Amino acid sequence: MAFWSDKRQQQSVQSEFGELSRQRFVERIESKFASPTEDQSHAIVTAALAAKDEAAVSANFRLNGTPPADVLEFLRQEEELFGPAHVESWIGSIDCNNTLVESVLVHHTKNGISEARIAMLTPDEQGVWRLDFESFAKKCEPTWETFVSGEATEGIVRIWFCQDNYFNGIYTDDSEWLCFSMASLDSDALLYGYCRKNSPQGTAMASIKARTHARGKKNISTFRATLAISRSEGANKRQFEIKKVLAEDWLLTDKAFDGSPGPLE
Repeated sequence: MAFWSDKRQQQSVQSEFGELSRQRFVERIESKFASPTEDQSHAIVTAALAAKDEAAVSANFRLNGTPPADVLEFLRQEEELFGPAHVESWIGSIDCNNTLVESVLVHHTKNGISEARIAMLTPDEQGVWRLDFESFAKKCEPTWETFVSGEATEGIVRIWFCQDNYFNGIYTDDSEWLCFSMASLDSDALLYGYCRKNSPQGTAMASIKARTHARGKKNISTFRATLAISRSEGANKRQFEIKKVLAEDWLLTDKAFDGSPGPLE
């Protein structure tokens, strides 16, 4: 039954990925920097994905400390597994976390296997727009597989989430806890996240849902977020407490979306 539930949720995520990847515009963040046009956005993403050396990676990607060599290896593996990248539809403005963001949908297809990613572009302090690598790679620290296996007990995940009712173990009291299923497009396995009702994290998760619906996507039931999670003593290996809601999407800024103080970790 758990596997069937995981598969059903995965199908929902894949369906709503397509819906959320359609062009949409939101109330713009005020900025002194002009946003790139559709053609310019395509050119930025194309140049980034065509990078063949570390200098090109540094020029076209927002790295956030990721070594350029790691980006080159990621691009190599993506092309080897899924074929060349094709820059497709311009999604447009998806300003999140009070940050100016433009986005483009990227597809790989090889031997009937398709891989889709969202390229999120944001300007640096000089107004140079670059592709954010961590959001593009859907980076989890440590990897999603180590959370699923039970090896990882805490870290940062970029996930799709929806409200759930998996209350058991140390999280049996649904009058105290909120429950969310957490999914990755790269896996059939679900994790479960919990936060206390009326906590900053619970309020932030509700705000993500409300803000997405306010953008005209009222039928959507799964949402993107970046979370800091930790498995508490007594929880099963797929149950994690949501310690921080770091971002309402997958692009991190210097401030947590839920207002949590301290570093984004």
